Amino acid sequence: MFARMLYNNSRYFALFVIVIIAVGVASIKSIAIQEDPTITNMAATISTFFPGATPERVEALVTRPLEEELRKISTVDEIHSTSSTGVSFLSVKLLETIGDEELERSWPEIRDAMEDAVRQFPKGAMAPVFDNDRLASYTTIIALSSADGVDVSLSLLHRLAQEFADQARNVDGTEQVDLYGEPEEEIRVEIDENALAARGLTLTQVSAVLKAADPKISSGRVSGAGIDILIEVAGEFDSTERIRQVIINTTASGSSTRIGDIARVYRAQATPPASMVLTQGRPGILIGITMEDGLQVHAWSKTFTAFVDEFRNNAPAGIVVESTYQQSVYTDARMLSVSENLAIGIALVILVLVLTLGWRASLVVAVILPLCGLMSITLLDLMGMALHQMSVTGLIVALGLLVDGSIVMTDEVRKRLDLGHSALQSISGSVHRLRVPLLASTVTTVLAFMPLVILPGPSGDFMGSIAISVVVMLGSSLVLALIFTPVLAVWLLPRGISYEQHWWTRGVDSGAMGRALISAMNWS
Repeated sequence: MFARMLYNNSRYFALFVIVIIAVGVASIKSIAIQEDPTITNMAATISTFFPGATPERVEALVTRPLEEELRKISTVDEIHSTSSTGVSFLSVKLLETIGDEELERSWPEIRDAMEDAVRQFPKGAMAPVFDNDRLASYTTIIALSSADGVDVSLSLLHRLAQEFADQARNVDGTEQVDLYGEPEEEIRVEIDENALAARGLTLTQVSAVLKAADPKISSGRVSGAGIDILIEVAGEFDSTERIRQVIINTTASGSSTRIGDIARVYRAQATPPASMVLTQGRPGILIGITMEDGLQVHAWSKTFTAFVDEFRNNAPAGIVVESTYQQSVYTDARMLSVSENLAIGIALVILVLVLTLGWRASLVVAVILPLCGLMSITLLDLMGMALHQMSVTGLIVALGLLVDGSIVMTDEVRKRLDLGHSALQSISGSVHRLRVPLLASTVTTVLAFMPLVILPGPSGDFMGSIAISVVVMLGSSLVLALIFTPVLAVWLLPRGISYEQHWWTRGVDSGAMGRALISAMNWS
């Protein structure tokens, strides 16, 4: 029996306690800490643009081929589609009961189904845009803008944002970096109508010449014995000057008309922009950064903040680099709130135990509580779980449950000591009598939380954290109640003192006190 062994070998007891404390403290420093649980994404969207098409044509030529291909995938649960003028939008939801391997396999299958559907699209329909990253939350968001009174072009801000993103991806623990508000540049050919009319040309001719002058596909192949050559036409558009030199027509005298003769070619930002970012009322660029799973958000944020400060110091004058969102701020606030609730709960439990069991018995439970918490955090760390508001809430919920076993065991040991049993007899008798009831009560409580533990899908990821924390805490408390609690109780509780001689009734005859209480109740 472990409890007897620990009592006979106090060094083993001290060794086990030191190991629990050391491993628990190490787990606290290594366990992942974040604001909310990581939610498994089971849904995706597919957006397809078909400019100029009516909703009926979009439905028949774009939406329906996509739906037919997607329905062939066994892991797809629901498909909701909306066809409007020029746009097809599909929402795809996977079965919540599939495992991680099936989930990872489903996304490539959906992309393959999209490629099969694209072969059936009519001319003019654009390639579908697939998005299965709709539940990810950014750990920090950085905004780049110009200072007051400084006119910095959005193109320059974009280049700085790209440089920032490249460097941010090299910061340890960074998983993903996204840019928002990026300007889209286009090359504009502004036709001079008078020059066009003077040369007897039309806009249709100019458009056809520009389209033909920018080859996008190969012109053919030459195959033979041991050779296979791809033929391509040089002269693709790689600069505005190349566009200006495109020849529109040639006269009989040998003179030619070029694009630069009838038009102004220049670069400009696309209007209207696809997206726009305003920072303090000024145009800017937003950079969203996601931290890898399994890290402590405050530690990673400290490292990333140092990188942002360094980039800000090296940025050109007139460029404002500011942090608009830090998840670590909210995480620290929430963790502080739940930690305060946990501390208040522990204090109330100890206070009630002092008033009902006495200070010696309450000291036993007070020692078991932190040991149980450290054991639970160690197990959560080994299971790959993170500390967040839901898992800590589970620890608080289990606080009132985990002390039951220690209270019952301590009270049983005290009764046996009061009866004059030896220390080993008290330990053996208490464990032998209570092991089955404690195990049964723990198992029944664990089974009550099992539906949340095995709940699949995103709801299980969110609510299951509470149940898993409760189950881990209950298991840890059962082990401590059967092994450590009786040994501590024997060492700390007084021996050979009857119930009437405890400090809260010392000097008072229990029979007289009982009769007085009965008389008071009858009088009232």
